[in-house]
Amino acid sequence: MRQKLEQCLHIVVESEIQAKQSAADNDPLNFMRVRAEPTVLEIFRVLDPDNRFLRTEEDFASQWTPVDRYNLERALGMVEDQEEWAIRLAPDSPALVASSFHSWVWASAQPFWQASLYRSAVHAAAVSITANTQRKVQRTDVFDDDLMHQVFSPDQPKPGKPRLRIPGDHNDKTIASRQRALMPFAQGCYAGLRNIAAHEHGPDWPQQRALQALASLSVLAGWIDECDVITDEGQSEP
Repeated sequence: MRQKLEQCLHIVVESEIQAKQSAADNDPLNFMRVRAEPTVLEIFRVLDPDNRFLRTEEDFASQWTPVDRYNLERALGMVEDQEEWAIRLAPDSPALVASSFHSWVWASAQPFWQASLYRSAVHAAAVSITANTQRKVQRTDVFDDDLMHQVFSPDQPKPGKPRLRIPGDHNDKTIASRQRALMPFAQGCYAGLRNIAAHEHGPDWPQQRALQALASLSVLAGWIDECDVITDEGQSEP
């Protein structure tokens, strides 16, 4: 767009100069300008569909929108600066601060993140959650998806197979709802994030994708850390 606008601007300027010297309608520059106008008009419509910046008055036949020097200069300014508009003039939005993620997540992910290994950072965070959950329930015979399935199972705990439960009265609908969400959320994090991070090949993940994955894992880590451990002998210390 910039190239086409600059070419047309050059033609318009040269045409204006020659127009002062000669009013001939068959001036070659005039025909060059006519040839350039359709593309320039389409560029105008793309850049300014609401007609906020580019003049679009039509002539008596409603067939012509001015392709003059002022419009061309404005259009070039828009082409040059429109990316800056999106960045500099956008409303402020909240940002995720990775260092505020749960310690199980960020402590493991940070070395890989600083090395710009974003997929590896997500994998490391998931491995850390597995290890800390194993430590919490004192089990090393299961891990990852299977571990999450067992510790959040709605079944009663069995010898050597404790469960994790949200603290509070489980007759309360909010507490019961949170408890029901734990297993599918945990399994989703492992199936949709950990497994892909561990087994996917090819280009590394974009930084934003990895940051979103770490945020999800941080939520999971916080919930697991919050849970009480329930054994077949009763509740243990959180």
